[in-house]
Amino acid sequence: MGEPRQVNLFREVAVRALKASVKAGLILGVYLICLQLLDPVFKLIPGLSETTKLFVTVYVALAVIGELTARTIFEQIFNVARSLLFMLYLAASLSDGVLTVTIENVTLTVDTTSFLVIAIALSTLGFARAIMKALLFLSEKAERDQTLAVKPT
Repeated sequence: MGEPRQVNLFREVAVRALKASVKAGLILGVYLICLQLLDPVFKLIPGLSETTKLFVTVYVALAVIGELTARTIFEQIFNVARSLLFMLYLAASLSDGVLTVTIENVTLTVDTTSFLVIAIALSTLGFARAIMKALLFLSEKAERDQTLAVKPT
């Protein structure tokens, strides 16, 4: 009787691992395409390439771990961490909202403050959504536990 449960658990873990691999592959594929398209920008702004690589690596790791821990509170924790990471990356990469690039004798200064405010506001919505999903998960779990504890006699 214990064997079918083990087979189902193995199948469930295998499906989660497959989903995590596909998700990681898609994110990395999009990153590689964007990397090729944005290569001239990376050459103009020193340090952007390294921080972007670090961000994508951590983001993919959190996505994979979140997928592997599906239907647990850890999935919700990693979703919150992923949205928080995105907000922090935006704030760190666009620190004061002004980008200055010098090419030969021409200095180009771009004020990205309004973009930064909009992007962080949208990221805050994603963060709030992740928190709300975690609270929903916990309330559903508490409700399930309560209905299991009260058995009709």
